[in-house]
Amino acid sequence: MGELVEQVDDQDRVLRVVERGEAVRHGWLHRVATTVCRRPDGRILVHRRPHTAPRFPGQYNWLVGGAVDVGESYEDAAARELVEELGVRASPKFAFKYLCRGAISPYWLGLHEAVLTEELVVDASEIAWHEWLTLEEFHEARQRWSFVADGLDAWHRYLEARDLLPEFVGLRTPGLGRAENPLDDSGDGRAVVRGSGDAGLGANVHRRGLAVGDLGSAKHELLEDTHDLAVDVGQAGILPGQSDEGRVDGWKGLVRRVGHRRVSSCRSPRSSG
Repeated sequence: MGELVEQVDDQDRVLRVVERGEAVRHGWLHRVATTVCRRPDGRILVHRRPHTAPRFPGQYNWLVGGAVDVGESYEDAAARELVEELGVRASPKFAFKYLCRGAISPYWLGLHEAVLTEELVVDASEIAWHEWLTLEEFHEARQRWSFVADGLDAWHRYLEARDLLPEFVGLRTPGLGRAENPLDDSGDGRAVVRGSGDAGLGANVHRRGLAVGDLGSAKHELLEDTHDLAVDVGQAGILPGQSDEGRVDGWKGLVRRVGHRRVSSCRSPRSSG
């Protein structure tokens, strides 16, 4: 008999015990526990699955976890997975759970947080490579590497739950419509972003992740220019484009024109006088 899990309903109530393979095959809801692992300095653990893995071979993820066993809590499952996959003992803190539609099969995903100080002893059958990345490095990696789709969805929810989505303010020239925002006399526009975060997802326009150093969209619903002066934000130049035409009514979108050199020289309106 294969791995046993608890089939649950859309309210996460246990219905019966089934084989996980059957649950995946038939799309029966079950439970999965995951953990975002950080170092005390804030770096995030990112890892790549082996190319021989039965699910998502060779893809990257920022979560560590697996199925919740019969009679096991989300927290206990998350702690067990850390021992099995990373060789560390910790007490993951439950953050939230949600019904994940899943790239392969739907399930309830419980997301946890843990700060790890021990050296990792990874299970090579589960993890082929791993590294601790800064938030900026992680955002860049998500644009270059192939990440597990479920993990990307969880990342957006995690940012939202932790109120980590950036302040994203579009500035427009008076007289121009929203579809033309934000243009100025030079043909360039401006966007302002607070902190280091996921600007595209923060704007609820792009599904893919975009770092502050690689802006790709501006907020569809504009905030007044004066708001720019009320928050601590950085500024960066962007150019108009057609990146989201048809996806948002009246929205023409913006293509990225911001490199790290541009962003590194961004100023804070609050400190600029």
